[in-house]
Amino acid sequence: MSESSKVYDFNDQSKFQMYEVFSTEVSNQVQELQFNIMEEKIAKKKTNSQQYQNYSEKEKERAI
Repeated sequence: MSESSKVYDFNDQSKFQMYEVFSTEVSNQVQELQFNIMEEKIAKKKTNSQQYQNYSEKEKERAI
């Protein structure tokens, strides 16, 4: 039987609880990482938008 098709037998309740805690912790870390990546993308988008707005205002001043 290959590693990926292994079925884990939790005959001991404490082992199962440790597994639940571990899998929840890993899931939380992945979600936090994804959240941080989205925050960075949003911040970068705001920065780019602000830079474009500043550029547009300078162009308007030159046209006047």
